[in-house]
Amino acid sequence: MFSNVEQIKIISSFNQENKKYGKIQNRVYHGFMFRIKGDAKYVFNDKTILVKEGEIIFLPKHSFYEYSTVGEGVFLYTSINFEADIVNAKPTVYRLEDYPNKNFILHHFSKTWKFANTAEKLNCISIFYNFISHLCRVESLKNKDKFNVIEPAIEYLKNKIFDPKLKIDKLHTLCGISSTYFRKIFKNVYDTSPQQYVLSNRLSHAKHIIESGDYDSLYEVAYLVGFSDPLYFSKAYKNYFGCSPSKTID
Repeated sequence: MFSNVEQIKIISSFNQENKKYGKIQNRVYHGFMFRIKGDAKYVFNDKTILVKEGEIIFLPKHSFYEYSTVGEGVFLYTSINFEADIVNAKPTVYRLEDYPNKNFILHHFSKTWKFANTAEKLNCISIFYNFISHLCRVESLKNKDKFNVIEPAIEYLKNKIFDPKLKIDKLHTLCGISSTYFRKIFKNVYDTSPQQYVLSNRLSHAKHIIESGDYDSLYEVAYLVGFSDPLYFSKAYKNYFGCSPSKTID
């Protein structure tokens, strides 16, 4: 889920005691809730998740849920709310057992973020990126055997993802498996289809090029990121980002 996350922007962080009950109708930002003390229950439309002391829950932007504390006593948590493009974001629970900066995030991140100078804020950003990197490693280990099956295709994609001649429907042949099985494993590992994976990477890279201003025309940008049809590029870009490439320039 976090393997293609770029341009993370931390919005806020809180270290405080849990309310006994709450209801979120449309979460404004993505967020992590780090359980410092006590357990909490989150109820979504399709499932209920118990988050125990020492665990983290990722709560996606625009999600709807109710939460409540479980048992008696003091309930403490640290939250980090942020903006990022996350494909197929879904509520997920993780543990921090072997994360080296666990103590800082649990007990010092929030206060540092609120009152820090520039250097300290940059350190918070660095630690948060490091945390996302840790989650990527955790997810990759869970899917290691599956990843090994499709690794030849992934290595090929790394070199050819911006090639207009890339044939996504032929990637399975590099792994010696059927197209159906390839798509199934790819979905399990990356939480998205091969087509959407390529499209999101191409469009994200196009946005970076446009924002940098280092190009001669939008036709050039389209070709640089793997689109042979500039009209399709513009349509796909608007569907993905909600505005046309030319509006990004403005």
